[in-house]
Amino acid sequence: MISLGPLRDKFSESAQKVINRAVEESRRREHNFLSVEHIFYALGEVEGPLLTKVLQSNGVDPQMITSLLEQELSKPHHHLVNKQMYLTDPTRELFTRALKRARLRGRQRIESSDLFVSLFADPTGTPADMLRRLGADPDRLANLELDDMSVEEYLESEKDSPVRHEYIDGQIYAMVGASDRHNRIAGNLYNRLDDHLGDGPCEPFISDMKVWVSETVYYYPDVVVACDGPDADAYYRKQPCLIIEVSSPGTVPPGTERIDRAEKLIAYKQVKSLKEYVIVSQDRLHIEVFRRQRNGRWQWEVLTESDDELRLESVGLTLSLTQVYRRVKFPQRARRR
Repeated sequence: MISLGPLRDKFSESAQKVINRAVEESRRREHNFLSVEHIFYALGEVEGPLLTKVLQSNGVDPQMITSLLEQELSKPHHHLVNKQMYLTDPTRELFTRALKRARLRGRQRIESSDLFVSLFADPTGTPADMLRRLGADPDRLANLELDDMSVEEYLESEKDSPVRHEYIDGQIYAMVGASDRHNRIAGNLYNRLDDHLGDGPCEPFISDMKVWVSETVYYYPDVVVACDGPDADAYYRKQPCLIIEVSSPGTVPPGTERIDRAEKLIAYKQVKSLKEYVIVSQDRLHIEVFRRQRNGRWQWEVLTESDDELRLESVGLTLSLTQVYRRVKFPQRARRR
């Protein structure tokens, strides 16, 4: 990976996703540096709907930008001064501008939208030069306050987006990649639920089915059981009875534990059909169950032993933690408490 120095904890999940993709593209091209052009290229892949909307509204064809970036990244470079990947000076300046922009808006972490807008704040940089070549004004984008994306725009763009995005109050956030442990746990739970539910009225989904949380919030749970019936929308569900998130700690790459236990816990509790919300740690034997009681209050249960039982009352299924964590190997540093 690449060292981000004092900025290492200053990126949101969506921004870190962009950086990770930019690093991948740099390595694919056998570069050992991370440039502004790599960031611009990655934004096009990770935040395609946002990029397309903003560029088109400013009279710029996104395909032309892609073509110009490809030309730029294909040029011979003379940065191979050492084997370790490093940030170019313009990239460091980009990150500094993006952090300043975020803080001016009351945020402590850089979002992918901050990276995008900050690309054009350097009048001598490649992104600004590309816009001028295509007849657009980079100053306009450098001072842009991004309009909210409508729900309709989000749902339509998500159908053919190569990267999944969650939608919160008009903003979209790219989903980060998952580890092998994450996939095994989610797969174990989905398979058990699918076998148990059979052809009944409620159906399990894994990873790629959105859940309607409110008029302005759509999430992608790791596993969800929904009971919407045959007339349900093909791309999201509104009647989940069980939601499971597989949680990862840390911030670099960004973990989901804080979001799963705070933001999503609060949001999911507002879904009237939801009976249970389960958070499964991927790095240790640790499961939290939030279960709605008949009086509307939520009961909290914590499981940490291999012979503990995970009771999914919402679907009438009980699993041992051994079944949940089947084939999962924890990292050496993890210690069960």
